[in-house]
Amino acid sequence: MGIDWSPDATARIVERFLDKNDLAKPNVELVRFHQNAVYRLPGHDLTIRIYGPEDGIAKARLMIAFADFLKDKDLPAVRLANRFSEQPFDIDGQQVTIWDWLDSDDTADGGYHAFGMALRDLHAVSNSFDYPIADLDPMKKIHNRLNRLNSGGRLSKHHLDILEASYARARDLSQGLSRSQLGTGVLHGDALRKNAVLSGGKMHLIDFDSVCRGPLEWDLAPTLVAEKRLGLSAADCDAFLAGYGIDRNALPDIEPAMIVKQLSMTVVLCLKAGESDAIDAEIDRRLEAWNAWDFDTPWSSPVLG
Repeated sequence: MGIDWSPDATARIVERFLDKNDLAKPNVELVRFHQNAVYRLPGHDLTIRIYGPEDGIAKARLMIAFADFLKDKDLPAVRLANRFSEQPFDIDGQQVTIWDWLDSDDTADGGYHAFGMALRDLHAVSNSFDYPIADLDPMKKIHNRLNRLNSGGRLSKHHLDILEASYARARDLSQGLSRSQLGTGVLHGDALRKNAVLSGGKMHLIDFDSVCRGPLEWDLAPTLVAEKRLGLSAADCDAFLAGYGIDRNALPDIEPAMIVKQLSMTVVLCLKAGESDAIDAEIDRRLEAWNAWDFDTPWSSPVLG
């Protein structure tokens, strides 16, 4: 049975890893805690990823296989740390992988043109990825997380009702995801700008836990959502599309992907209910917008950890 999924529990796994490998214990930094826990190990130039309750050995092996594939294709991406034995590791019943740390370059323009180019290059080669992967099914993931919310007592009945109604409407719209002007292929699956690091002058893709097969528009939708909801400038969004080699007029069928992605992002935030006043206020703002089927109200981005 896996551990209780909490930062304290995953921090203990990091300590166990350091002990087992006779590594000094630097001031470990928690980079992200959500469905996975990601820690930086300063002094070792490493990142440790601990796979959470929605994931397991199959997801860890997929991430490793995809990273190795991108290495073979000489595409800039996070690399598995090769100083350790065969990965993934099992520590206290949890799957663990170790990666080389990427130092981020400062960039005044946000790196969106380079990010678009990185996704273009990924899509150009990814169909030769010879590994069994699932088809894109964001509604299944949303449904599973809604079940966690319904059993977790974090949200009011009013908010849960809004989410269920929004899920039903988005599920109908999701049928439109199969319509693609760009074709289908292997996707990053969670192509947010934060899932790429500009390092050494090159844009490196990271976080391959959502790799799947589906319409290529799905990897473009998050940046368009960031423009619509999170204050990304039109100039940055246009730079991203130019880097990918496309303009807005070539994406007539992307709206269903944008709506489904927005619901997914909202449900992820709702799993953090109760952690801070800022998160709770943003949950309320987003859910009231969903209740009105309003896609114009701006969002804020509370720190999720």
